[in-house]
Amino acid sequence: MRNDRPTSSVRRLVLLAAAAAVLIGSAAGARAYTREGDTESESEEISKKIQVIDERLSALQQQEFALMGKIMEMQQKANSLVDDPSKVPGRLAKGDRSGDLMKFKAFIVASAQQVQRFDAQFLPLIKQVQQLQQKTQDAPEPIKVQVEGVASRVMGKHRTNLEKIANLYEQAGEWRPALAHYLQVYAMIPESERLKENELTESIADMYHRLGDYKHSLALYKALFEAKPEKQRYSDTKFAEKVADAFLQGGDPKTALEMYRQVHDKISDKDEKGKRERARILKKIEQVKENVRE
Repeated sequence: MRNDRPTSSVRRLVLLAAAAAVLIGSAAGARAYTREGDTESESEEISKKIQVIDERLSALQQQEFALMGKIMEMQQKANSLVDDPSKVPGRLAKGDRSGDLMKFKAFIVASAQQVQRFDAQFLPLIKQVQQLQQKTQDAPEPIKVQVEGVASRVMGKHRTNLEKIANLYEQAGEWRPALAHYLQVYAMIPESERLKENELTESIADMYHRLGDYKHSLALYKALFEAKPEKQRYSDTKFAEKVADAFLQGGDPKTALEMYRQVHDKISDKDEKGKRERARILKKIEQVKENVRE
């Protein structure tokens, strides 16, 4: 009998161990099921939120169609008031306040304000997608892809609106609000990618230049100019002249003079237009020479 007791004890221990293993396995399975269930539930919740945002975007798109129709009508009315709309910003910059320009400006500023009011409706959507992005940082990849997709759509429309607003203010000669909206767009772009946005960067530099902030305008113009392959830097003579102007107004007439000479040499004199352009640049060269000791 004494020899049977150890055997019975061992059996009881084995049975207890087996039962414990079953319980542990069941608990682990329950936890795994719970996590999977939570993930599915969270995914459904996020999908519903994305659907709500998409529906709101569709509704805003309908508003945008109607708004752009009104903006085009106002633009046409504004353009009919002046001989050459492209010259309006320059005329305004020179202090021209004639009646036709003031009416033109009023139409364009009103258009910009309408787009601003429209864009304000995107701000709650931006907040929602940002919250979703934070919530799904550690989520499975398919969920993150859904969230990034809707975020891209919302931010893309917001950027387009900001660019429209900035462009309208620029047309109206309202440099400060134009710059403010261009800078909002710039802030949305990773710093390493900004100089690739040539048109946007040049517009920002133009606004700084209009406002007399030659330090910032020169920095951006110079960065754009130097980002080009060396042999192509003077292929766009208009832009190269703009950079030279910035050097001159930024207090570096020597560099400006050298650039004006390069621009002059790049302009063809085979037609009357080219000859006039060369004569105009030559006049600048002669004027700058007076401030530079050679």
